[in-house]
Amino acid sequence: MPIGLLITCFALWRWVQIDYLRRAAMLGVVWGLIAVALDYLFIVKLLNPSDGYYKLDVYLYYASAVLLPIAATLLRRRCSPTLRVDRRV
Repeated sequence: MPIGLLITCFALWRWVQIDYLRRAAMLGVVWGLIAVALDYLFIVKLLNPSDGYYKLDVYLYYASAVLLPIAATLLRRRCSPTLRVDRRV
């Protein structure tokens, strides 16, 4: 999990440049929905784990998928004041 978070943070910082906070929130929600849907289809339904699948680390993974794009946008705005930020969110 920590390695995956570091890779995600690096990818967000390096390649995903979002100007508006609303777009970052939408990206996070889309990532979260994709993660939930694919986990349910390919892990819960297909593999049917005997001890269950949804534990604390899975919920942390879903929360990070939603929150990391927002955090990266806010951090990028703090480091680069020339970016526009939509304050309506």
